[in-house]
Order: sequence, then C-alpha cells, then structure tokens
Amino acid sequence: MRTALQVRKEINELQKTAEVKEYKYADPAVRQRASDLRWELEAIIENKKRIAKEKAATNKEFTAIFEEAEAEGVKAGTEVTPIPMIVEGHSDMLDDSSPVVYQECVNEGLCGFAWVIVESNCAFSRWLKAMELGTYDSYYSGTMVYCHHFNQSVARKEKWAHKFAEVLNKYGIKAYGQSRLD
Repeated sequence: MRTALQVRKEINELQKTAEVKEYKYADPAVRQRASDLRWELEAIIENKKRIAKEKAATNKEFTAIFEEAEAEGVKAGTEVTPIPMIVEGHSDMLDDSSPVVYQECVNEGLCGFAWVIVESNCAFSRWLKAMELGTYDSYYSGTMVYCHHFNQSVARKEKWAHKFAEVLNKYGIKAYGQSRLD
C-alpha cells in the first residue's frame, strides 16, 4: 500500500504535466486517473484515522491491563510474610567461629530484586517500551518490568513479579517473573 505522500506526489506530477482547461483535465484518461488518485488518497487518510483510533483504544486497554497487574502485584506482595533474616557481626570478619559482637533481625527477610519479562514481539511489549515502563533485555529476549516496591524484600518482590505475570498471562500476554538475591 502506498503512503499519502506518494499519492500526493503523483497528483502534483499529474497536474504539472496534464493539459488543464477551466480547472478540468482535458484528457478523459487523465481525468479518471486524477479521480482514482483522489479516492486512493482519501482511503489512505481514512485508514490512518482508523489506525489512530485503534491505537488510542489499545493504549487505554494496555494502561488498564498494566494498572491491574500492578495493583494485583502490590496486593500479593503486601500479603506475603517474609521469613526474617538474622544478621550477625563477628569480632573477626574473616572467622565465623570468632565471638559474635552484634546481632540484628531484618524482619523483611532476604534482600534482592524481582522483575517480569514480557515476550518482546508483542504490542504490549512495544507499548511498555514506548511508555518507558520497561526496557528490552537481550539476555532474556524480552521486555523487563522491574519491581520498585517493598524496599529490598525479595520475598515480597518475587510475589509481586509472579502475580504481575499471572495477570498479563490472563490477557494472553506471555510473561513470567524472575528474581535474584542481592
């Protein structure tokens, strides 16, 4: 399919080369071609309008899906009770058998990161990158959406990532959650 610019160029060329009498083309074949070009141009413009409307609808749908996934992920992460982590400091940092100088409890558990990987060749993935909500990662071959909630609690972040991916999968968007310790 040709672009509007290509059709407009051809119309301009036709107007330059054709013999024009009283704002009408003298040759019936040229007149028919000019009419066809105008119809083609109008169809292209209408198609662009339709695509723009569809994109706007798609953006609204993607925004709603993202917000639902985010809300469900936060809810799931909040409901998790992490296993507390005990941090000990020894008098000799290189010798675990040396006397313990201090001990503290980190109630949020282990520290780490979590993210969701969305299949890279889908419209939702392109939308995530366009909205700067995700970044492409060549190692995983997908768009990554990081969890920016729950400070450093890997248990909560993992639950967020898996629930986020579950919501996306519900809408037919291939995604999965991953995490790693800090």
